[in-house]
Formats: sequence, structure tokens, C-alpha cells
Amino acid sequence: MATIRICNVEGCQRKHYGHGLCQMHYNATPAHRAAQARYNATPACKAARARYNATPARKAAQARYNATPARKAARARYYTEAKEREQGLSSATTAPHWGKGRTGGYRGARREAQP
Repeated sequence: MATIRICNVEGCQRKHYGHGLCQMHYNATPAHRAAQARYNATPACKAARARYNATPARKAAQARYNATPARKAARARYYTEAKEREQGLSSATTAPHWGKGRTGGYRGARREAQP
């Protein structure tokens, strides 16, 4: 009977994906993120993304998401902070970090400005 490998990161019990890591930790490696960024910049990727975003199902899903109270609150918060930054009223010097992937903030989590 074959044994199932697990992630080498301490405390992580997810199934092995590659290079000793689970898919989440593998995707967070600098080498993978750099390769993904290079691919995302290609014309083929941009065209595929545009085709996907133009589908009726995607537009309907985006409309449903934009109608949620959490999204409306996040949008209002973002534009309020942007306006304060323009007027010099806010101590924050950078826009909120919306994050990509599950490292360093995700789904609206913000990193606070470092003094």
C-alpha cells in the first residue's frame, strides 16, 4: 500500500503537490510567483482572460458579487480612503493591499502602513 506524502511545512497536513510542499505553499514560493507573473504578462494569457471575463456567466457572477453588502462596504471604504489620501487627510501613504493568493492578505484584508 502506498503512503500519501504530506507538505513539509511545519504544522501543515495538506497533501503533497510538488517540491515537498502542498499546492498552497508551493504557489507561495518566489520562483513560482515569478513564473506566474511572467505568464500573466503574455498576450495569450491576457487574451484568454479577456475572453473569460466577457462570458455571460462571468458577468452575471461579477454582478452578484458587486451587489453583496461586503463588497459595497469595501468599495465605499476604498474610495473614502483614496479621497482622504488625495486631500492629505489620511496617515496612510499607500493604497490598500488587496493581495494575490493566500499570502500577505486575501479577499480584502489590508496591510497596515508601517511607520
